[in-house]
Amino acid sequence: MNIIIYAKNLELAPLFKKQIEQKFLKLYKFARQILSCRLDLSHDAHHKKGQVFRIEANLTVLKKLFRVVDHDFDLLSGIIKVREKLERAMIEYKEKQKL
Repeated sequence: MNIIIYAKNLELAPLFKKQIEQKFLKLYKFARQILSCRLDLSHDAHHKKGQVFRIEANLTVLKKLFRVVDHDFDLLSGIIKVREKLERAMIEYKEKQKL
């Protein structure tokens, strides 16, 4: 799986990038045909109180694209929420295919 991490207005440490990649490699247990995963991380400038991060994930599985967007005050917890939402979307898609 090709994981692309794009950080806009953020500096990410190499260790943090590796941690993110490990979290998204866990998605392999839901679908072995994952082609790519693009993760866009940015600081949301629309919010005036505190730092709010925008996390967007685009996951390509064969002919299907899963897209999830989330906003959170903590970048790591936002990334975990996005991964969990992707897992749910993939499970729902698999269940629909069985019907």
